[in-house]
Amino acid sequence: MLNRCLLLFLALTLAVPAFAEKHWANAAEYEFQDRASHEKDPAVQIEVLLEWETANPDSDYKLERLAMLANAYKNAGRPADAFSCATQLLKLDPGNISASGMIASWALSLEAPTHEQIEITEQAANYLLSQAAELGRAATTVAQPPADTTPQKANDPESERVIAFLRQWRQASTRGKHIRTAAEVEREITAVAEKALAWVGIHSQ
Repeated sequence: MLNRCLLLFLALTLAVPAFAEKHWANAAEYEFQDRASHEKDPAVQIEVLLEWETANPDSDYKLERLAMLANAYKNAGRPADAFSCATQLLKLDPGNISASGMIASWALSLEAPTHEQIEITEQAANYLLSQAAELGRAATTVAQPPADTTPQKANDPESERVIAFLRQWRQASTRGKHIRTAAEVEREITAVAEKALAWVGIHSQ
């Protein structure tokens, strides 16, 4: 089973604002983000996120907000809404690792899935499979950086996203635990993808 910390950060990679590249529209928008980030009740968090969406529909943080909303719906016991948000996220940002992880993990909770839901799950699971080895290699690199150097900046946005995700996962999953190997990370992600593909096979009959 995929480590719970790994799943959490796979789902929330986009929820960490890139302050150097994006800007808040105003102080009110920042307040929305701050309230949503610190709210413990998922139902209230959903309300805050939807208010933010209404107030700032074209926010620089639209993708981050959508990832947060997907997770809030999941925590509120609304898997169909969570899946819908993850699907929107993938459509807005094709190839997004976080969205693919959410879709592949959450599809199994859907009742009477539609053809589109089955299709998007297959797409997401196949993408995770294609990235599993890279994530494993990147996990080793991020988990064991040279003591006196700073990790090199990735050459492309997607690689930067992978490294950011793995750095966050490392911080959460290695507290008091061993740092897992590249092969272990690859196996865990592969297992999630293969389970989703098995689900697709069942519901495609």
